[in-house]
Amino acid sequence: MSLKQRRVLRLLSDSHVLAVEPGPCVVETRTIHGVHGDGDDLAVSLTWKDEHGCEWAADFSEGSLDHAKVSKRRLQIVDTTGELMVLTPFRCVPCL
Repeated sequence: MSLKQRRVLRLLSDSHVLAVEPGPCVVETRTIHGVHGDGDDLAVSLTWKDEHGCEWAADFSEGSLDHAKVSKRRLQIVDTTGELMVLTPFRCVPCL
């Protein structure tokens, strides 16, 4: 697993809330398949609903993790259909 793949997987799996743009819509399910050394293998699957209640899904290959762009806590990544996705991870902090 490359350093970039590890970083992207950490952003996708460790965030408490993951928002998809446009919207933003909140990701309802995340399935981390892992990285096994084949760029075409499925690495991550996400599902969410838009503001109209329509269900959406995106799958990301191991290769797309290597080509993702991370800037200012936003992740730009291309899914297996070639669609550019913009994801924003959030971590919740308890109030005192």
